[in-house]
Amino acid sequence: MSVISINCLAGFSMTKRDLVKKLQSMFPDFPVKDIGVVVDVIFRGMGKALARDEKIEIRNFGVFGITKRVSSIGRNPRTGEAVYIPGRNIAFFKTGKELQERINR
Repeated sequence: MSVISINCLAGFSMTKRDLVKKLQSMFPDFPVKDIGVVVDVIFRGMGKALARDEKIEIRNFGVFGITKRVSSIGRNPRTGEAVYIPGRNIAFFKTGKELQERINR
């Protein structure tokens, strides 16, 4: 099997559908429906891992994770009234060193 290089995916914005089409063109022996299922399983697994507060590290690409934002008191810009902002979890992505170097070339 070949590895998807950054170069073959570069040059345009990519949706999940575009990813499935690109993978299907790279692996024509696999039905597009099966490729779509694989992409869905990967994304669903990533979402479940993040929901369990686990980090996802993809070597040379980056890390997906969750950071906790604490609750705070904000202000309504129209009235100046104090507003309670509850704490919540925020998903983040930190690029890996190799990807960062490719971006900055």
